[in-house]
Order: sequence, then C-alpha cells, then structure tokens
Amino acid sequence: MNGAQAVRFEQSPGFFHYVVFCTTPKGFMAQMPPAKLPADSTEYGLCWYGTRTAGANPSQEVDGKLVVSEHHVRFMPDDPQFAAAYADLPREQAAVKHEAGQPNATVIGKGVSFGFRFSELCPTCAAGTPPPRGMTPAAILDQEFGLLDETILHYYSGWRQIYRISSGAPSSPGQTANSVGSTGMRPAAKTKAAGMPKSTETMAANRAAAAKPRTAVPPAAAPGTSTLYGATNSAAAPSSAASVIGGPKAKPVKISSADGLLVKKVPPDYPLEAKLVRLEGTVVLRAVIDSSGEVAEVNAVSGPPLLESAAVDAVKHWQYRPYAVNGRPVDVETTIAVVFALDGTHPVNRAQSLRR
Repeated sequence: MNGAQAVRFEQSPGFFHYVVFCTTPKGFMAQMPPAKLPADSTEYGLCWYGTRTAGANPSQEVDGKLVVSEHHVRFMPDDPQFAAAYADLPREQAAVKHEAGQPNATVIGKGVSFGFRFSELCPTCAAGTPPPRGMTPAAILDQEFGLLDETILHYYSGWRQIYRISSGAPSSPGQTANSVGSTGMRPAAKTKAAGMPKSTETMAANRAAAAKPRTAVPPAAAPGTSTLYGATNSAAAPSSAASVIGGPKAKPVKISSADGLLVKKVPPDYPLEAKLVRLEGTVVLRAVIDSSGEVAEVNAVSGPPLLESAAVDAVKHWQYRPYAVNGRPVDVETTIAVVFALDGTHPVNRAQSLRR
C-alpha cells in the first residue's frame, strides 16, 4: 500500500479495508503533526484507513487513518483542512467499543469519544465510485475490529497477529484477508479476533490486565521467506523474549563483565518484523554462565520487545572460559548488551558486554 506492507480485507467485490505498517510521531502533539518528520522522532505503528464519524450528518465525517503505536492512538485526517478532527490519545487510556456485526465503532479516551468505521477502498475504481451497500460481511468486520482492539489493549500481541497475516501464512477456508506490499499479494492466515469491551467497567478491567508487567512476548510470524528492503531474510519464529534455560542451583558470583572470557560468539538473527519497520536498538540481558563456561540462564532485562527474543536465542549459544575463584571454577552472573543496527556502515549483528 503506497510501497508499505499491508493487509487488506475484502468487503465486497473490488472493495477492501486496509491496515498498513507505518510510522507515527513518538511525542504527544496537541496539533496535527507535519507530513514529514525526522526518523529519530517517529515510532512504528499500524494505520487503519477509516472515517471519523459524527452521527448521521455526512458533512461531519472526515476520512483519515486511525494510527495505533506502542504509546499512541491517533486519528490523522487525510486533508489538513480538517485538522480539528485530529486526536492523540495515550494508548493505555484508549479503547474501542464495538457491537458484533455493526459497521461502526466508538473510540473512547479520557475526555474524548468519536465514531469510527473502516474505509472501503477500491484500487481499480474510478475516483468517487461508491461501494455497494449492504454487502459488508459481518464476520470480517468483527475480525477487523477484534484486531484493532487487540492492538490497542496489547500492542505487541496485535502487531504480531497482523504481521503473521502480512507475512503470507497459509490461509484458512473462507478467509478474505490478503497481505499487500512491494512484494505483491499473498494469501493470509485467519486470526482469532479478540473480544470487544462491552462497557466502561469491562474496558477498565481489560486495561488493568494489560497494565501488568510483561513477562513474555507472543510468538512471531511462522517460518518463511520474504523480500524486504532489497534483501531476503528468514522469518523464523523466535522464542519468548523472557525465555530462560535451566539455571544452576548455587548462587552465582556477580561480575561486571565477561568480555575477557568469551571464546565463541553467535550473532543474533535480525528479526524480519523489526527490519520491516527499520527498528534498531540495544537489548540488555542478564546471563548466568556456569562453571563449565556454558550460558546456563539468560533473560531480557530491557530493550525493544521485537528484538529481545533474537538476542536471547543468540546468547544461549555463546561459550566462555570458566571463571575461577581461588582456583576453582564457579558460576557467574553478568549483564550483556546485544546491539541491533541497520546502518550499512556497521555490522547488522553486533554484540558486546555491558559493564555495570
């Protein structure tokens, strides 16, 4: 979709709803942001093409995109003259209220409430061609609103569900969603829709559950191969970002760095979904190295969630010389940083120990 990876849902012959991988400003803005911003001031998100509605008055309807990112839920009007319809809500304060089978929903935030429906776009139609009425499949609408609700309640879970569809996972019978992008169109997987909050109390309960500390990241896309940014990369599914492999029973000795003991380093595989959105960053890991020099335990402490699993999986295969105290090998605990960079002047896969 305009050069970006997208998923489309067929609502009637030739007419589709679209969700597109996109970027959006990191910071909160009271006014609609300019069209182009520096890359370091943006974060990745999901753009749902739609219309902000206002009751039965068509003159108050504004076409645009509902943009969901890790920190924001924004409505971005397509036409700057309708900038008054712009909205920027903290994601943890936003929710979607939708009744099953209905084409419209309500986006709710602190002090903000507006109607929203998905736009039916026809890539091959003449400009202004109206979609046929009464042909929107209720089941597909419910699935779409379920995915939208999931990205708001649990951003990375929703992201991964949509990414699996866009990656061309095998489709299920009756599925009408397709991935679209610079690599063409592929069949998509059927994704289980999340439940809709039915009341303010339900939404509050969902928010409380979503606010609990994250202990794991859902599995990524099914294994496959896609071509993005001019390079072919494996899309193997990483394990949980907080995965831990069996640790020693004795309390390990804490050391500031194990750099001098490292004898084998396995570079991490750059996750395809991270490359898709040009994500870079540093994943900080806490590792236990046993008395034989094997990495006995490793878990992510901080870093971009989309990169954590790849860092954990790589460090599990590192090898060290045993650390000795009074001439006897002991288990040690240390902190490691795995750096992911897309800059062509630097290695894509770099790793180094982080001194505390």
